[in-house]
Amino acid sequence: MIEVEKIVDKLVEYGLLRVHKISGDWYQCYCPFHSDGQERRPSFGILLHEQHRNGLTYRAGFGHCFTCGVAGNIDTIVEKILQTK
Repeated sequence: MIEVEKIVDKLVEYGLLRVHKISGDWYQCYCPFHSDGQERRPSFGILLHEQHRNGLTYRAGFGHCFTCGVAGNIDTIVEKILQTK
């Protein structure tokens, strides 16, 4: 099982991700993929727990930016963050 909290904590510790707060089942983050992570309002969410919506299953660690549209699982997100830094 992927421990999303530990992965997010490490990304924050290394300065690769800025977290705004936890809201419900989501980390609200500042998107690391546009505006160099320096946007004014958080637009990127990382799901803490598996969710079922509209007949689809979103696993813990699914991330999505509502501004630039980047989306993927935690492995893909970490890989993309490391590629951009």
